[in-house]
Amino acid sequence: MQEGDPITVGQLKNEWSNVLSKYDQFIQAGNKLRPIRFIVRHIIDRGYDSVLFPGTSMYSLLISIPSDDRVNFSKTLKIEFDHLTEKVKFRYNDGTDPQSKWEETCQATEGVDLLENFLAANTHFSLVTKKPSGER
Repeated sequence: MQEGDPITVGQLKNEWSNVLSKYDQFIQAGNKLRPIRFIVRHIIDRGYDSVLFPGTSMYSLLISIPSDDRVNFSKTLKIEFDHLTEKVKFRYNDGTDPQSKWEETCQATEGVDLLENFLAANTHFSLVTKKPSGER
């Protein structure tokens, strides 16, 4: 999908399912990406797959917030795993405010916790991920 394309909840969920399958294929091919796959699975299990748009770039996971039921990449979180250092790196910059730039690195086992911390602390992401589940 491209920026500006209309997106429904069903399509969001399907996109996340496709991304999960993609990471399964990467792992089966010998790539050490389980920490990213755990994050994707967590997003699906928590129901964030109905409000966030996924993407991939090489082996990185990209997470964006749709706007007005359309794909929008202006606010995108990038998550990468460095298999040599066994660290997960998170990067976010919404492009409108230099103060919005955020980067954090954590151990492979802490990726889900850091994601949750980011979702709670980031104004834009917390608005869509903290809605009562009946509103998703």
